[in-house]
Amino acid sequence: MSIKSSKTSNLGEPSRLEGGGVSKLRQRISQIGYNKDVDIELGTVLTPLPNLTVQVDADQKLVLTTDDLIVAERLTRHKRIATLSHSEGADRDLGDGKATDSSSDAYDQSWDHRYIELTFEDVLKPGDRVILASINEGQTFVVVDRAVTY
Repeated sequence: MSIKSSKTSNLGEPSRLEGGGVSKLRQRISQIGYNKDVDIELGTVLTPLPNLTVQVDADQKLVLTTDDLIVAERLTRHKRIATLSHSEGADRDLGDGKATDSSSDAYDQSWDHRYIELTFEDVLKPGDRVILASINEGQTFVVVDRAVTY
């Protein structure tokens, strides 16, 4: 009787992954080799920045504070510089499926490029589910992104 490996077959084909996204990710990591330097966890934001706290799902007693966390910039209030440009003679789609000609009154031909500063306000809020990457043997956690389930 032969026992089929749960990792990969001799032909290099991966075995079938089961479960949700995080479960599949863990299974895939174990298939290609465990990386003891990084663990992926899920957590829940308890309090927002500047005094961010996150409860780790795998250990409900573990509450991470700002000192334990590195947060991806896009999850914080931050600013970006953007360039707006329009070529003379280019058609525009205003979202109604009808293209408009740049010679229309809606097009201001007095500028080709404008720089604007955008402020992103969609910060982490209490109750947000987050994806955490644990590094430095669990001494530091990186808040990678929000976790969304459907």
